[in-house]
Amino acid sequence: MADIIKRKDRGFLENILTLFVSILALAVIMFLAVSFLEQIQLKNIIDQTARRAVLQLETWGYLDEDTREELSAQLLEAGVCQGKIQVRGIRQSDGRWGEVTSFDPAVYGSKVEVQITGNVKWDFPFLTSGYLDENRSREIIRIQSSTGKH
Repeated sequence: MADIIKRKDRGFLENILTLFVSILALAVIMFLAVSFLEQIQLKNIIDQTARRAVLQLETWGYLDEDTREELSAQLLEAGVCQGKIQVRGIRQSDGRWGEVTSFDPAVYGSKVEVQITGNVKWDFPFLTSGYLDENRSREIIRIQSSTGKH
């Protein structure tokens, strides 16, 4: 009988408080997921741009100026500032690995490589709360795509 009297049931406030803390934690997780999804989409756009450059490079042995400008415009639209596209392969003129151009294209069927570099603003609006300035939140990226075996 004494055990029944001493035992206390959880109060209504404790139940509601637990529920509110759980809902708040789930909301924070959802906001973080949305922030990270934006950055994942940016990475996918950059990877697709690199893949298009590799396909063009495999086909023609070089990237012409129109294609470079188009790919650079895609990078700029995605949020990559000061984007630079470098293409390398085994050159036809000397058979060595290096930068390929329309005057010195890559050997057909050989390994080719595209490297994209630039600055990306990693913006996490729910984490930074505006205290990070634009220079500190910009990061240098290097994306490399090639036809070689990894």
